[in-house]
Amino acid sequence: MEGACLGDFIADHFKERLLKLKLKPKHGPDGAFYGLSFIDPKFDAGKVRVKTAPCFGTDGDVGKTVEELEKEGKSLGLERFQAFVYGTSKFSTRKHRVPSIDGACGIDSVKRIMKAIKLDMVRVDTRPPVFQLIDTKRVRRVLNPPTP
Repeated sequence: MEGACLGDFIADHFKERLLKLKLKPKHGPDGAFYGLSFIDPKFDAGKVRVKTAPCFGTDGDVGKTVEELEKEGKSLGLERFQAFVYGTSKFSTRKHRVPSIDGACGIDSVKRIMKAIKLDMVRVDTRPPVFQLIDTKRVRRVLNPPTP
C-alpha cells in the first residue's frame, strides 16, 4: 500500500523529472525501471482490435474492437486492460508523456526510481506513519506530502 501511494505521488508531483530521466542498463535488462511506464494520453484502448478470442467469446470475435466486445457482453475488462498495457512504453517518447509508477511492484522499486530523480525518503515513526521526501537535487529542501 505504501508503494502504491508513494508511486502515485511521485508520478504526479515530479512528472518533469521522470520525463527527463535517462535510463541505463543497470536499471534493468532493457535499461528501464521496474514499475515505471509512460502513457500515451491520446491512446484509446477501446479502439484496439483483439488478436485472441475474449474470455466469454468465440474465435469469431477475433478482430473486433474492445468496445464492441464490451457492448456485446463478451468482455469483463481484461481486454481493455491488456490494450491499455500495450499502449504504454517503458521509455518516455514524444507520444508517451504521462509517467506512471506501479507501486504494487514494491516500495523498493519506487525508491530506486526516486533515487534516479534525486529524491530520498525518510519515514517518521508516528501513527499513522509520515514520510518526508528530501529533494537531493535542490539544496536538500524537505517536502512534506499531504497526508490522507
